[in-house]
Amino acid sequence: MVSEEGMDQFADRLSAAITAGIQAGELGEDTSGMPAGFVLVATYYDSTGDMRTALTVNNGARTHETLGLLALGTAVWEDEARAWVRGE
Repeated sequence: MVSEEGMDQFADRLSAAITAGIQAGELGEDTSGMPAGFVLVATYYDSTGDMRTALTVNNGARTHETLGLLALGTAVWEDEARAWVRGE
């Protein structure tokens, strides 16, 4: 089990990466913005080849914010999937 301190450090690194992406113009045209919140759901293989799932959110995230971001991500993903199926 990962410590809370370890998860906080991981969240800080993700926030820094989001900040760098904003400043580089990789996330939109406004390069002066700043991260507000995020939810990361990722899978990875551990050293034995077993699939693992990682879930983290920005430091200080509240449950309703996290659930809202997950719901938004699901809606966007489903819409993108429909467009892909239609060839749009």
